[in-house]
Amino acid sequence: MRVSVKTALTAAVLMGSSSLPALAQTAGDGSLVIIGGNLRSDNETVWKRYVALAGGDGAKIIVVPAAAGSPQRAAEAAVKTLKQFGADADLVQIGPRYKDIDLRKAANDPANVAKIKAAKGIYFLGGDQARITQALVEPDGSQSAALKAIWEIYRAGGVIGGSSAGAAIMSETMFKDPPPVLDVLKQGITPGKTIDKGLGFIADGWFVDQHFLARGRFPRALVAMQATGTKKGFGVDEDTAAIISKGQMEVIGYSGVVLLDTSSATGDAKAAPFAIKGAKLTYLDRGDKYDFKTGAITPNPAKDPAKDKLDPASADYKPYNEDPEAWSAILGNRTLAEAMGNLIDNKQTEQLGLAFDLRANAPSPEIGFEFRLYKGAGTLGWYTSALGGDSYTVKDMYLDIRPVQLQKPLYAPR
Repeated sequence: MRVSVKTALTAAVLMGSSSLPALAQTAGDGSLVIIGGNLRSDNETVWKRYVALAGGDGAKIIVVPAAAGSPQRAAEAAVKTLKQFGADADLVQIGPRYKDIDLRKAANDPANVAKIKAAKGIYFLGGDQARITQALVEPDGSQSAALKAIWEIYRAGGVIGGSSAGAAIMSETMFKDPPPVLDVLKQGITPGKTIDKGLGFIADGWFVDQHFLARGRFPRALVAMQATGTKKGFGVDEDTAAIISKGQMEVIGYSGVVLLDTSSATGDAKAAPFAIKGAKLTYLDRGDKYDFKTGAITPNPAKDPAKDKLDPASADYKPYNEDPEAWSAILGNRTLAEAMGNLIDNKQTEQLGLAFDLRANAPSPEIGFEFRLYKGAGTLGWYTSALGGDSYTVKDMYLDIRPVQLQKPLYAPR
């Protein structure tokens, strides 16, 4: 009995086409390991896969610590972890936080470039993603010698990985210095400040965000996508990696990935506060795969393709949950994934969530946001308890966001 809560392909079974726009290709021939942040040093699944993609035991991997606040210490820790999992790891001293090293010289230093060119994998540390572009992109917008060498590795079939800030730079557009999520919803996006150019290892306009479920960042990604006319994106949760290789994404690690599709959504891209109707969300659980060309989702093999399928349009749909559910803090840690799992396995057709700001210095504190999750055309799910607890894959769940006026005061002592 389930408790109410919240990829090798098996027989290449097509589990249902996602309506997300297809990704033509990544910008290189190699693989990407996009980590949502806070990757534990004992996350064997992610570290081993990264080393394997770079060539396995003895693979030459270079750590780029440009984003880190304490780059040398952070890089040395990453090098140590990579060596523990079999890599021949080293670092390059490139980053604006190195006090005694000229940044532009370091980014074009022949010795650093030679180190990079000898590698099969590049690993970007977390921190501030703007420091990565500051370090590797020249003031005139051209590529530094180090960045050119990194692209050579990727085009030759190597692996580019990164955690947190190292994930944000993967797309052509990235968050640069964004305020808190609710401030983004209230005030919108400022190009060049809130968002800026990334390094573009993922082509075709896909937007990437990190710390996605742990920090409730899915609304800010939708704001950025609407503001830039981007129709497709995804966010990776903490201690989790999206492996992109040969036209497929596989989710490994602790949590999951949320795919975002605004191709059929409506809303004024320039409006502030933010509102949107009909955005589609897909939650990929650990072990799930997504095919960028066909849009097919193949859940973790622990989820039986027939027995564990949840199809609200089917006569055989027998959801476990019955009671209405509401989420008073929809931006909480993994609350979105819990809500999507609960609703796909619920007789109810929709659920509401709320987000508001109690900070004393919050802009427009009287404005909150209502989140309406609901089932619609193409909504599907799969369930298993074999992974520990209730684990769901959810395809094409719909989301509306609208601003709401909060009562003042929101509450009072009894």
